[in-house]
Amino acid sequence: MLQVLPFLLLTHNINKNNCIGPCFDSACPMKMQCINGECCDDPFNVTLPNIVATEATSIRSSLEYSISGLIATTTVSTRPLITCGDTSTSCRAMVHLCLNAVYEVMMEKHCKRTCNKCSLRPRLPKLHSRHCRDLGSNCARLQPLCHTSSYAGILRQYCTKTCRYCS
Repeated sequence: MLQVLPFLLLTHNINKNNCIGPCFDSACPMKMQCINGECCDDPFNVTLPNIVATEATSIRSSLEYSISGLIATTTVSTRPLITCGDTSTSCRAMVHLCLNAVYEVMMEKHCKRTCNKCSLRPRLPKLHSRHCRDLGSNCARLQPLCHTSSYAGILRQYCTKTCRYCS
């Protein structure tokens, strides 16, 4: 009877999850679970009342083991190692999540190129301090792009001070 109770609580909790948005390649940010294509509160993060802690841990461990056995996959890639790029084919479709605080870590990990998070610092010489000024009016807003390979050249020219291209 003790083992039936957690499953009833779990089923009850899954239907009342707080969902925040779409899953990303069947994955979600930390402490979230992909349920029916939506990122929702993890149903395994529930309190199991009236059960001895060790029994609850044992039941949870066996559930997690069973589930992980069902979804484990192996991916073999024949593509060359790229220092900065997207590791998912879903990045373009999920580009709107790049600036979403909940998805930020996951998007930066899997969609660096799509989200302009490549930190490939170009090897440009520092400018003399007398040239250290911004010519653009929106340099502060563009500062996160200073050292991305796509924008470094133009930002070096117009946002020299903000991007710290000065000696």
